[in-house]
Amino acid sequence: MRPSWSADATDEAEQSLNFSLEYVSGDSEIFSLVEVDAGSGRLTVCPAPERNGKLTLSLKLSDDGGVSNGGVDTFASANITFVVREMNDPPTFLVPEHTVQLYKTRPSTGVPRS
Repeated sequence: MRPSWSADATDEAEQSLNFSLEYVSGDSEIFSLVEVDAGSGRLTVCPAPERNGKLTLSLKLSDDGGVSNGGVDTFASANITFVVREMNDPPTFLVPEHTVQLYKTRPSTGVPRS
């Protein structure tokens, strides 16, 4: 089944579409998941914990029609830039372990007050 945006390409109705991603630049580890559905072009990304930065990917579309008879099977790519901003996480700290020392003392031998 072809997407609705390709309805005007009636001479290519029997061809299958394939979307793909290529790394262009930036921090490739800011996402824990980056995937594109090869058939629909749906892009899914999930930010990685405690990561921030910028990543540029190239989304490409091709079909299986081949290039014979002047055909074109690869279309212009589109660069997509993602910016994951740093979050203002609540401050954290560790309380150091304290050692409490108790000393056993003798009872007071002071002079009683009158």
